[in-house]
Amino acid sequence: MGSVLSRARLRTEWRTFAFVASLAAIGAAAFAADAVFKPFGIPGRAVVDNLGQLLVAVIGSAACAWKATQTVEKERRGWTLLALSAGAWASGQVAWAYYALALNTPIPFPSVADVGFLGAAPLAFAGVLCFWNAPRGTATRWNVWLDGLIIVLSLAFTEWALDLKTTVIAANQSTDSPITAYLTPPTWLQTFSS
Repeated sequence: MGSVLSRARLRTEWRTFAFVASLAAIGAAAFAADAVFKPFGIPGRAVVDNLGQLLVAVIGSAACAWKATQTVEKERRGWTLLALSAGAWASGQVAWAYYALALNTPIPFPSVADVGFLGAAPLAFAGVLCFWNAPRGTATRWNVWLDGLIIVLSLAFTEWALDLKTTVIAANQSTDSPITAYLTPPTWLQTFSS
């Protein structure tokens, strides 16, 4: 009797997952189609872009918060921190959308939106660390650190090639403070989100 119930529950969970995944795929395809074809023009694109990013952050925060209620101890802490990270990003996106859509002004830098965006990264990092289990043995420990170093260096070199080099050169030629110039989102990110 128990196996019949567990199979029925598993089937229901898979149906729910398939439904939600289908909605996410349709939403992503619609968002991409709007980015490519711009059926609502440039002003409509700004509305779809800002509200779409806000919606995704809110859904991500809610999903992580729900998962936190379904787990225990260390995993609960990780999911809670990830929910807070997505919530911080959503709050930054609310401020960004307010500047861009309601006030229709250029987004100042630094702004209230930057607090949410910059606050999301350490929360996400701490959340991911909560899922990490310490490796056992010296060789495994070295492998973990070397793998991490390879990933960090590859990301750094990729970012340098894409945009960081231009940002550093512009910061050295800018009259703004170096911190302000370095914290400005990279041009490829600004281009992708507009």
